[in-house]
Amino acid sequence: MKIPAKVMKFRSELASDIDKVFEWLKDADITIIGDVSSIISALKSSNAKTIPNESTKESYWGYELDNFVLKLTNRPRNTLPKKAKALEIIFDNHIVSDHEDLDSIKDPFKYLIFNMVILGRDKNKKQYINSWHLDRHLGGETKEAHAIYHMHYGGAKLNGRSLGDSLLLDAPRLVHYPMDFILGIDFILSNFFPSEWDYLLNKTEYPMVIQKYQKYFLKPYSFALASHWNKNFGMPVEWASNDVCPTLI
Repeated sequence: MKIPAKVMKFRSELASDIDKVFEWLKDADITIIGDVSSIISALKSSNAKTIPNESTKESYWGYELDNFVLKLTNRPRNTLPKKAKALEIIFDNHIVSDHEDLDSIKDPFKYLIFNMVILGRDKNKKQYINSWHLDRHLGGETKEAHAIYHMHYGGAKLNGRSLGDSLLLDAPRLVHYPMDFILGIDFILSNFFPSEWDYLLNKTEYPMVIQKYQKYFLKPYSFALASHWNKNFGMPVEWASNDVCPTLI
């Protein structure tokens, strides 16, 4: 299968930008276990990305990243139990996207896995776990509001309470925009590495790279949401606002 030149150009630029972000993370003195070589190899290969149990086409691209670990230097506020230390974030990100859908008001991804597991250990090496994942709802009937992209939290408001008082629920699903590796790393930095994030934002090129992929993945989401009130964007709206936010009336 021959990959069109414009698709390979995009893939090559994305591989380069991912490599830059990885190097900037190290430059910010963030301790990382793992690398991005598998992503870069997938993007630079001459193979179209496939969706599990589905067919593909030459404009499909994507990658799979597992067990990318960022070690936290500071405990986030209100972390419980207090004896949990040596915190680290394990990030998994699998995506498939159709290059033909970019620069359109439609879902930029065909397939998404986005997991963040936060681990802590006490002095006896007992493990504590917290988990977030950005879900891509594949359809089907649900009684609850089920946005196509939503953030799921595997915890509860624990500050001031015993962990034995925790109440864990499957809902709510928090409406959220779709994210690739680059936007995902920025999300992690902005929430868990504020000093390092501020340092990178003051690097001239880091904000430019984030802006580039916000245009590809956040802009169509925002336009789809805004289309509930106004569809005048100079291009067809191919993403239903109620799929983005099912509580819109």
